[in-house]
Amino acid sequence: MNKSIIQKSMLEMFVDIIESDVEKQIDFLKIELEAESCYFDDMSSFEITEMLISKVNEMDFDDVLKIAKEIELTEFNLFILKNYVQESKFKKPCKKPCPQCPYLKNSLSGYFGGEDPAIYANAISQDTVVACHTRTKHDPKTNVPKSLNDVSICVGHLLAQIKTCKSSRHPDAAKAIEGLRKQDNITELLSDNLGFDFKSHHKI
Repeated sequence: MNKSIIQKSMLEMFVDIIESDVEKQIDFLKIELEAESCYFDDMSSFEITEMLISKVNEMDFDDVLKIAKEIELTEFNLFILKNYVQESKFKKPCKKPCPQCPYLKNSLSGYFGGEDPAIYANAISQDTVVACHTRTKHDPKTNVPKSLNDVSICVGHLLAQIKTCKSSRHPDAAKAIEGLRKQDNITELLSDNLGFDFKSHHKI
């Protein structure tokens, strides 16, 4: 199955999370292979992991997400809810980045509020959107948005894509970028924003 760059990165994250839990790997493979637990009795943990990686690479991305939810791989499911968003249901983005945006030149170097800095760095060249970490509404119990309607697009990320000449194929990103380009203050916004210098600024 052909997968987008962001889907491939998500599946790499999935493998990293499940790799240390052989029982979860078996639970996943039991569902995918429609097999009984005894099927894996004579297999080493290495063989099980190799089989899982092979199957994940063969599977449709949405099928992996479905099984991950079914086996309650909580860490990965929360990661997906926070970072993998595709549908065109986002709130209208703001006209400028929030003061704490990591894509600003005056942002605190290396600070991402506990999030993985690689996600922010890689997103600049990907056909995706990033959720604004201050304007997105989070459920107090799970610390993730209840729905895409609660997600506000990070304007700093979009400006970084403009600066690096990234033409996004994500429908929401493309529409928002078009709106940003028409703003009277676009030159000022770009001058305050990070682009190719994002990694060096945050020492990634």
